[in-house]
Amino acid sequence: MNLFESFDNILADSFIDKLNTYTTDNLGDFEIASKGIFYTLVAGLIRRSNSDMSAGMLFNQVNERYQKVGSGKSLDEKLKDKSSFDELVKDGSKVLSQIFPAYKSPLLSMIGQYANTSKNNTLMFSGLISSILVDLLGKKINAEKMTKEDLSYFIKQHHESLFEKAPDALMEKMIPALGLQELTNMKFSSQKKNENVSEKKEEIAKDSYEIEVDSEPRSVNKLLLILVGVIVAALVGYLIYQNKDQISIFNSEETPVEVLEESAYMSDTLEIKDSLAAEVVMPVSNNDLTELKAYVAGNEPAGKEFEMKSFVFLENSFELKPESLPAVDSLYSIIKNDKNIQIKITGFSPQNDEKLNVKRAFAIKKLLSKKGVDLIRLDAVSGGVGGDFPKMKIVQK
Repeated sequence: MNLFESFDNILADSFIDKLNTYTTDNLGDFEIASKGIFYTLVAGLIRRSNSDMSAGMLFNQVNERYQKVGSGKSLDEKLKDKSSFDELVKDGSKVLSQIFPAYKSPLLSMIGQYANTSKNNTLMFSGLISSILVDLLGKKINAEKMTKEDLSYFIKQHHESLFEKAPDALMEKMIPALGLQELTNMKFSSQKKNENVSEKKEEIAKDSYEIEVDSEPRSVNKLLLILVGVIVAALVGYLIYQNKDQISIFNSEETPVEVLEESAYMSDTLEIKDSLAAEVVMPVSNNDLTELKAYVAGNEPAGKEFEMKSFVFLENSFELKPESLPAVDSLYSIIKNDKNIQIKITGFSPQNDEKLNVKRAFAIKKLLSKKGVDLIRLDAVSGGVGGDFPKMKIVQK
């Protein structure tokens, strides 16, 4: 059963009745809004699964979120009263910000126009549907003991179904609003299809040896044309690969999916911090970075979390203290030397200011990104009550 079939089973009359019970107004079509959000989020998953590194991060995010809030109670139990419903929506809002960081604002705007729902209801439905989607994926991973590759393959198989099920009116709004133009060009084929193609190629090759003598010149010409075509394609492919940093298709994976919503109001501050970093010459010799570096280089499996007291924030601020800035360079050196590392940065504050926590985590993520670390390798989340320093977990090594 695919994600669309599973969601159709959930989207029964009783589900819509619950939405009517818990909402403050009846503006718009709740069923159309729910399906529109679900289809849009699945489109985002398909796009993320097209990158091996992004798929790995997605697998870790879904698994961790499911273990934390998804397992245990059934959906009916979570919808039984208003407090449980609100908690589900709250968790889903965190999912949306974590797994689809650049989707939230354009998604709310697009669905509001598409289904004519109010801003409050659209926000509520987005959180709810995000929770349901992660719950479906988490159950699938755990029930079938999926690996990262299994999950990526499973998600990719929804590509054709998405275009079959999603209304044209939704796709016309979704694709430009969320930067999903490349979905129309993606081609996914199953392993079975690949085997059939190979068999056909073998049959063609075999037949080419059985042609009659009088048709040999024509056959030779065709083979020469094919050979020239293959050589030209290989040369073009090599040139594209060598210049991939200047070609937009290779960078498109980074643009909409991992764009930081906070970047609009963080950029100026981060520019100041970079200039300060140039003035600070004190070496970093903190134990936390030394331990993290040894752990990354060692054979111990991924999953260990470190308290990074080398990164100290100013009180009630997401700016790092000047003496902490060299730690960013040290961490960057560790990350750039191992292309497999993926890190989750968790922000804290003594007063449990969730917004500040997220800003602190994103501030470090932004600094590392500006130095050249792929955003897909970095995750930034809020961690609750803690000191004025983050924790960092090596989710992949």
